[in-house]
Amino acid sequence: MKLTSYQAGKLLGIAAITAFAAISQARPIYVNVDGRNVRFDGTKPQMMGDHIMVPLRGIFERMGASVDWNSQDQMVMANRGNTKVELRINNNEAYINGRAVPVQYPAQVVDGSTMVPIRFISESLGAYVDWDETSSTVNISTNGTSSGNYRNNNGNNGGSSDNNTDNRNNVLSIQPRGSVLPVKLDADLSSDNSQVGDKFTATIDTNGNNDYFGLPQGTKVQGHVNFAQAKRNDTPGVLGLSFDRLLLANGRNIPITASLIGLDKDSVRNEDGRIVVNPDSQKKQDDLKYVGTGAGAGALIALVTKGNVITNTVIGGALGYLYETLIDKPKTRNVTLARGTPLGVRFDQEAKVRIFSNN
Repeated sequence: MKLTSYQAGKLLGIAAITAFAAISQARPIYVNVDGRNVRFDGTKPQMMGDHIMVPLRGIFERMGASVDWNSQDQMVMANRGNTKVELRINNNEAYINGRAVPVQYPAQVVDGSTMVPIRFISESLGAYVDWDETSSTVNISTNGTSSGNYRNNNGNNGGSSDNNTDNRNNVLSIQPRGSVLPVKLDADLSSDNSQVGDKFTATIDTNGNNDYFGLPQGTKVQGHVNFAQAKRNDTPGVLGLSFDRLLLANGRNIPITASLIGLDKDSVRNEDGRIVVNPDSQKKQDDLKYVGTGAGAGALIALVTKGNVITNTVIGGALGYLYETLIDKPKTRNVTLARGTPLGVRFDQEAKVRIFSNN
């Protein structure tokens, strides 16, 4: 069975962490936050399995987060900015802003101290985490980017360049400009019930694999409705969609610059398993909107207008011939995109996303 890049990277990461686990357990584990060492007066950070667990307080308060402990519910609560993370002792499910997400290694009580997975909480609160195996040091950058002061597996200084994709705890997912992410709608959308600005989500279609070029199963795309016009007499309904960010399972979100594109063979093509824009149709893929005509969801047509109402004349002009000749007996309707409808997300700028294991 051929492994995807994400699967291979994850297996290598687990193997490397396991190989160094005995060494890490035999010597202290250090933690730096924004280049400053964190002192632990009581229970020290520990490697548990292939995850680094740290005492509840100290680190996260240094990150500017408030931390609370609910003894009745056996629950850890960390708040930073607009993000709230909740973990229960020995529970493999956490909550980020009220949304349930899986945790590979749950919080535990060790020698009377509450120990939590440092990578999961740090990244959920918007920080960037590096592991320096040569010094057994966790480096945390609270601004969400690499501080560049760790060493990679070869003992060389590492920065924030692509060379750091070999760091055993993460895989860099690169979505090039012109690549297309296949997704499926999470809820119904229609031209008669939607309003401009309405948000929606769609889940990536990995086609049965664990990831799509580094983006794991469960990754979502959040977008909004940029145009909505209900059917009026003989003028069909029109619906326009925009895509704004990727939503990862651990609560992180990454802004993207992306547009709607069809997934038909005239619009896209397959290059070694990755869907990309068909260069022959590149000029026809700007400002696509769904138009309620014919069967199914309707036609996906490039409609560039200056007003807030689209007419049959505009639709006909976009098609290059009169709208009335599109179908023998034209039938207009509202656009209805059912849950599960496939959509194409075209990256208009390259997106680089670090996918982390939960240390």
